[in-house]
Amino acid sequence: MEKDEGHQETRALMAAALET
Repeated sequence: MEKDEGHQETRALMAAALET
């Protein structure tokens, strides 16, 4: 499940963008 790790990073970036 390597895609899971990549998705986690993308989710963190999206969350940061929403919080900004």
